[in-house]
Amino acid sequence: MNDVLIIAGERSGDLHGAGLVRELLKLEPGLSAFGIGGPRMREAGVETEFDISQMAIIGFLEVVKHLPFIRKAMRRIETLIDERKPSLAILIDYPGFNLKIAKIAHDRGIRVLYYISPQVWAWGEKRIPKIAQLVDHMAVILEFERELYRNHNVSVTFVGHPLLEVIHISLSREEFLQKYDLDENAPILALFPGSREQEIHRLLPEMMKAAQYFVRMNPGSQVALSVSENLPLEIYDKCLSGIPARMVRDTYELMKYSTVMMVASGTATLESAIIGTPFVLVYRVSPLNYMVAKRLVKVKNICLANIVAGKEIVPEFVQRDFNPKRVADMLHKFLHDSGSREELLEGFDEIRRKLGTAGANARVAELAVSLMKDHAEKTL
Repeated sequence: MNDVLIIAGERSGDLHGAGLVRELLKLEPGLSAFGIGGPRMREAGVETEFDISQMAIIGFLEVVKHLPFIRKAMRRIETLIDERKPSLAILIDYPGFNLKIAKIAHDRGIRVLYYISPQVWAWGEKRIPKIAQLVDHMAVILEFERELYRNHNVSVTFVGHPLLEVIHISLSREEFLQKYDLDENAPILALFPGSREQEIHRLLPEMMKAAQYFVRMNPGSQVALSVSENLPLEIYDKCLSGIPARMVRDTYELMKYSTVMMVASGTATLESAIIGTPFVLVYRVSPLNYMVAKRLVKVKNICLANIVAGKEIVPEFVQRDFNPKRVADMLHKFLHDSGSREELLEGFDEIRRKLGTAGANARVAELAVSLMKDHAEKTL
């Protein structure tokens, strides 16, 4: 029970994978973990063959362009599985790649634990029978996912959402404002364009236009931009124009101490709802990717916070609806209309209740150890 394969392909997976590995090592101190991850997983002790920066690919066309690299990574992981014969494969989200790795592991008799389910509720339930064949246990982080898998006789545990234990505010409001030279008496509009270079190029120029409208409506307002630790600042510089914007690396403090926010689709929408600052969702992809996704996606909303709530709580400005003036108008409304703001904040309370309780990584670690021990007993 010495080796575990663990694969995460994105920033959030790296974050949760690191937390999981730390909990695993508490239970099994002699364990070795290898696979694909980012800086946080390496810091937790994972030997990574590839970095998440190489794996973060958005859109159908981009996947096609990167197929040679994806195949290379898959072959290398397959070789490592054969060489190291892990006791367990832990796959975190990233379904296009991870479900293929699940098959490789399954075919070799290796137990598969899937942490953070593919979004089967968005793409339709056709994938669930395939998951049932390849995965020994699903550790899901959204409560409604448990029933989806139970209905298909898949072994599943709702572990709660790992964000509940990773959101930490280290700086006080005074320290944060001082660090980034922000005025405590002026509203702060925060921009969260995502953590991938493709997203930033596509979204940030339009977000800046919306910010310009907002500042005109609210003179003296300040604009702060969340920048990813994995990307050079030059990428953001190319997209900035019109008004000054502070570049901020303290993500959760920015969410906490901002007045209103523009947030790209993804995990950041859920983080924002947990922290509780009014925001709108903005998103846009290439026309072809949008056309393909529109045919495949089965949910009305794309904001993860709204999906958890089961209704639209956060305003969504997607594709053609991503109009800078309309976005600015809504943010202006949240700033000045206390009724609209309170309704939004009540919705955030409802979302937090549906995310369960902290301790997801510890629960997944216990599931992992149980699967490894069960496998060891059956191979004796």
